[in-house]
Amino acid sequence: MLMPNVTQQVSVDAFWWTPSGTSSEDVFAKRPDLSELNVSGLCSESPTAGKYASPFNPQVRAILRNTVENLALSTGNSSLLLRCRLPRTAVLGYSDAARLAYINSKAIDPIDIQFGSGDVAEEKIAQDWISWRLAQMNSLVQSLATTYKAKKLNRQLAVMGSADWLRMTRGQKNTTLEDWPTWAASGNIDEIVLEGDWTVPQGRADYAASKAALANINAKWQSAAMATPQTSNAPYSSDPTQVVSKPKRAPIKLTVLIPLRDANGRALDPLSQLLTLQGQGVTSIVLQVTDASDLPRANEFISQTLPSVQAVLQ
Repeated sequence: MLMPNVTQQVSVDAFWWTPSGTSSEDVFAKRPDLSELNVSGLCSESPTAGKYASPFNPQVRAILRNTVENLALSTGNSSLLLRCRLPRTAVLGYSDAARLAYINSKAIDPIDIQFGSGDVAEEKIAQDWISWRLAQMNSLVQSLATTYKAKKLNRQLAVMGSADWLRMTRGQKNTTLEDWPTWAASGNIDEIVLEGDWTVPQGRADYAASKAALANINAKWQSAAMATPQTSNAPYSSDPTQVVSKPKRAPIKLTVLIPLRDANGRALDPLSQLLTLQGQGVTSIVLQVTDASDLPRANEFISQTLPSVQAVLQ
């Protein structure tokens, strides 16, 4: 049953260091080498889209690990919610750091990789680069999770995930690199906070598919824990279908993110979003509060509206 349970989560956007539409100082002004670039050498397709840090840059990875470690030591009883995605609107991966990392790994400069050429050899090179990019993001998320858990074993670690990930093409996945099923299979994630458009029927289908995928991962964990001796440091697999020698653990929770505002700042009705998912067995939600002005509406929904619609959602 969906029960009102007000808890605090510290949310960290790992790469979107200079968001669009904010007055935030451009953190890359003094360290442009930390930003990730598209094939044209720009941080984004539009000046209003913000700028992203590079997940392929060793210095960025170290900064993120230090940030997560500090949060684990300083946030009391709050859990941590990580958002680890690059933008959908462009392929970011052509910074000097990203190019050098791939040259060192495969002796190929990403700037020379061609997509859609029709040549079998070229296509394999392109697909290998996508696999490398996904593996780099997966290893970083695993590293952040391990760092957090080492300092805060008794607190929950959640990651954001796009509800439509499972139906994305490989080319689309190459933009965000948000491979949350693989992260869930790694063993250090306690919760997936699913983000989607719950105002349309496709959102309902995406939720159902994501729920089934996570149930499969949880089932593999349970089977592996029963079939093999428990280990304190289970191996990490980049393949979410391969779960071996895993220690016993609680099932990963699936939570629905309900935004109170859209990307343009317009208010959204949380009830209408939830009702799109009625009958899907939703048991946990997170209300996305943009600023303090959203708190009264969030509190009203939790105390008055949510208890009355629980039965409809199951």
